Amino acid sequence: MGTAIIAGIAGLAVAIITGFVTLRAKKLDLFGQREQRRAEQLRRGYHTVLAAYDIFWHYRCHAMLKDLGTDPPFDFKEKWHPYRPAVESMFNSGVDKIHENSLHYDRLIPALMWVIRVVFDGVNLRQLEAMPEDYEEARATVVKFSRIDQGIDKPVGKRFWKRLSKKNAPPDLAELTSEDTVRRIFAMVNNNPNLTYIYQSGPDDDPDDNPLLSFINRFSTHPPLLAASVAVSLGRIGEWKKAGVIEDFGPCDELETSCYEPLRLKMAEHAKAEADE
Repeated sequence: MGTAIIAGIAGLAVAIITGFVTLRAKKLDLFGQREQRRAEQLRRGYHTVLAAYDIFWHYRCHAMLKDLGTDPPFDFKEKWHPYRPAVESMFNSGVDKIHENSLHYDRLIPALMWVIRVVFDGVNLRQLEAMPEDYEEARATVVKFSRIDQGIDKPVGKRFWKRLSKKNAPPDLAELTSEDTVRRIFAMVNNNPNLTYIYQSGPDDDPDDNPLLSFINRFSTHPPLLAASVAVSLGRIGEWKKAGVIEDFGPCDELETSCYEPLRLKMAEHAKAEADE
């Protein structure tokens, strides 16, 4: 009888342990599924934000090129302006997904604000007109945080943004080069397009470092940089479309040929004309 009791107790213990292990396995499985869903939503959020960022920057380049005398192969006002709210909505939906699923959202907020400044306001951290290098730097920071959220890279330190802000502290107008002075003025115009700004040089200004000359030089130096950024952003947008992150990307997607092709031809003509001089 004693043997039977011991066997019964042993059987009960085995059943309890088995039940506990099974319950534990189910909890781990549910946790794993929940983490998998969270990771997938987080991945979609980052991809959506980056896709919207690339699209918006792509059309900002076209707008800047238009101001420099190179019209886009579509009617900007008729085609881009109605499409812009859809890109803004796409960006916001991506941010919402990241907010709901990121473990580092508080540290990510400055990067998202940086992106907004570059593409929506056209201004970089130094309060200068945003250029392709600013687009690339802000984009790389968002990618960095996506890798952190995936556990690929280590989280940034507490002083990360403080060091970056100090490095990009906006200088006074008097401290700027002539080129950056023009970029500062354009940044001010972007923020307040209805106001009129008048820049007046002083007697102590360097005649070889003149903002007026820098403004004139923009028409030859900026188009190749912006055209190259159009090509880069267009390539990225194409990858987002292949991956199913976006279905279309507005006016350029309606064209029979790449919207970069007219720019490429014009840049080639300009380079040939300069070589012939």
